[in-house]
Amino acid sequence: KKISLKLEIDSGVPDEINNDSRRLQQVLINLITNALKFSPKKSEITIGASLVNSPLHNPAVRISVKDQGIGIRREHLGLLFQEFGRLNSEENDRLNPQGVGLGLWISNNLASRIGTALEVASKYGQGSVFSFSVNIDSPPNERSQPPTSNRRKSNTTQSVSVEIPLTG
Repeated sequence: KKISLKLEIDSGVPDEINNDSRRLQQVLINLITNALKFSPKKSEITIGASLVNSPLHNPAVRISVKDQGIGIRREHLGLLFQEFGRLNSEENDRLNPQGVGLGLWISNNLASRIGTALEVASKYGQGSVFSFSVNIDSPPNERSQPPTSNRRKSNTTQSVSVEIPLTG
């Protein structure tokens, strides 16, 4: 399954985010893994980052993961961030047979601790965008890990192709 991975990082995004790197990595890994699972062959996943003001008027980075996957029906959106809120459908069972409905619930809790809760925009049959904001500077006592360092040399959009081996 060849999927294009595109990075879109705005010029205002700082090189370092002084927040909990472990939580940030876990949220990103989960969102990207879900995008890969639910995206068709030869599609594109876009990971975006832009500078925004958080609800508390602190500088934050808005992070988004956009896929061209199966999308989510409007009536199912309310289940996404609930504990054991697994979407039961034939398509979901085929693409994510071992899912138990905890990944997005955990990711939402982690995202809330480092910034804002997860948000989703989706059109069934067209794909989804999951996003959240992470505070650029959090007090050191709120971090369980050293700051996340993102060393960019310039503001460019990067594309890379990845091969994802599928089982089953």
